[in-house]
Amino acid sequence: MPNPRNKYFDEFKPGDIYAGIITGITESGVYVNLDQRMDCLCKFPKSGHRFPIMGEQAVVRVNSKDEEKKFIYGTLR
Repeated sequence: MPNPRNKYFDEFKPGDIYAGIITGITESGVYVNLDQRMDCLCKFPKSGHRFPIMGEQAVVRVNSKDEEKKFIYGTLR
């Protein structure tokens, strides 16, 4: 069965900004589903910013992509 990540991975470019929904909060950071296509792992916001809430809308800047793992890393805006 093909991995759904492969289908949309190339659409997301480092430096671009996307809208999404927060779908997970873990010790690793905040997961945001971008354009209902793919998840992006974002670091926790710096102190002074409000803590993210599951299900809320977020704006993400894509920082980098792991071509091997087909994973996207970003920053909450």
